[in-house]
Amino acid sequence: VFVDIESDTFNIDANLIVKGLKEKYGMIVAGGQDQAKGKIFRITHMGYVDKGDIIAVVAGVEGILCELGYNFKSGAGVARTTQILDKL
Repeated sequence: VFVDIESDTFNIDANLIVKGLKEKYGMIVAGGQDQAKGKIFRITHMGYVDKGDIIAVVAGVEGILCELGYNFKSGAGVARTTQILDKL
């Protein structure tokens, strides 16, 4: 998923998501670099990843966003991810 990192629509500190995923769920994701630092995070992998792993990371991101007080429909990301993965 790509968003316009210059847009003021998304005022989320990606570093807080990276930190929260590591501290709360033990998930390691990469932060942005250069002009994207603090604006994006990157979900990467080493080795085999299954559908459950992908859903878990999306659920973790939702959990951190909820803790940070962002207003969104909880579970929407997991539901959409599941729909997409079910087609594979």
